[in-house]
Amino acid sequence: MSIRPPKKSCAVRDFLKPLKLSNDILCDIMKRLLKEVNKGLSKDTHEMAAVKCFLTYVQDLPTGQETGRYLAIDLGGANFRILLITLGPEKKFKMDARTYAFPEEKMVGGADEFFDYIAECVQTFKSTLKIENEEFPLGFCFSFPVETSGLNKGILTQWAKRFQVAGVVGKDVVALLQQALDKRNLKVKIKALVNDTTGCLMSCAWKDPNCRIGVIIGTGTNACYMEKIENVETFPDKSKPYMIINTEWGNFGSDGSLNDILTECDRQVDAISLRPGKEIFEKMVSVMYVCELIRICMVKCAELKYLFQGEITDHLKLKGTFLPEFMYDIEKDDTNLRKTMAILEESFLIHDVTMIDCANVQYIVKVICERSACLLSAAISTLVNKMALSPITIAIDGGMYRNHPFEMLLSQDGSGRGTALVAASIKK
Repeated sequence: MSIRPPKKSCAVRDFLKPLKLSNDILCDIMKRLLKEVNKGLSKDTHEMAAVKCFLTYVQDLPTGQETGRYLAIDLGGANFRILLITLGPEKKFKMDARTYAFPEEKMVGGADEFFDYIAECVQTFKSTLKIENEEFPLGFCFSFPVETSGLNKGILTQWAKRFQVAGVVGKDVVALLQQALDKRNLKVKIKALVNDTTGCLMSCAWKDPNCRIGVIIGTGTNACYMEKIENVETFPDKSKPYMIINTEWGNFGSDGSLNDILTECDRQVDAISLRPGKEIFEKMVSVMYVCELIRICMVKCAELKYLFQGEITDHLKLKGTFLPEFMYDIEKDDTNLRKTMAILEESFLIHDVTMIDCANVQYIVKVICERSACLLSAAISTLVNKMALSPITIAIDGGMYRNHPFEMLLSQDGSGRGTALVAASIKK
């Protein structure tokens, strides 16, 4: 996709040049990522690898013949979902789901309150569906960096996004949640712990047996893929041919391997984040950080008097004010930039916005979104090339994907239903 700069925008165009990546640079980034993936898979270098390539212990893909009823918890953001999945013969499928909001204090409080709140919501869910007295296996989709030691055992290595719950890092999140469920006598047993990428892959594999990669590109980003077991040095049991590997590729670049392509604005996004120096790749491609990058680029251009005649309002200076819906609306604005002008005037209180300002802001958004897409495509291509299989279907979900014209298979509600399918696919 070629982005044409608006007229009279040479200064903005020149400012954004470092954000436009050539094919040679993207190919080099693929080589760097492959090197990091191999480090994560190696027993000798796993501990020092930025891309950890955690074991998932999921080695069996769904066959489409699974039956039964399963609960799933899909937890990865300020809202989480609880699902009841019913699987019948010949791929019959039914899903009941409810969304629950995490109060801010639970996201930064203590472990007991955090897991008890989840258990309370499970109790409410079962009561709503009038299934209080039934026993269920449960799949737990926990979309944070976890080092697993079995299908239903996993140690949280660090929090991400806006979560900072005390007393959980270094602990088995399955044990903590199971304890909270048992306190309420909810008749639920956690059978599988997965992250959203594994759930996404499993959901699509149930429909398409060629699915071998799962990608999330939303608030954050991550990917998993099927790796040949002989390449997984950190897992000694070679009795099955493959295992799904949770790459945690959002942390790519935390060792400095992407420093040469970081711009001044990228460095500022990193500096004001909760974890400076971490999740560098995620900060270049995912919604939460891309929106902040757009805002910072707008501020820098205004400081240089390339935008808004140099006007910088308090709203524009404030972290987190450039919302994802602004990005999507501005990028797709085909209303003679009237939506863009309305956002700048009404949400950022900028006076005397010109049509050239609007065109320049749209150009900023498009350039940054194109870089995100190019980096994501390079990362996916790295996994495809590494697997050397054909055909390969890629399962993908997340707001950044849903609102952009990628040609891949959408895994709608994939992490939730896929988590239940992991529980259903466990060989007894």
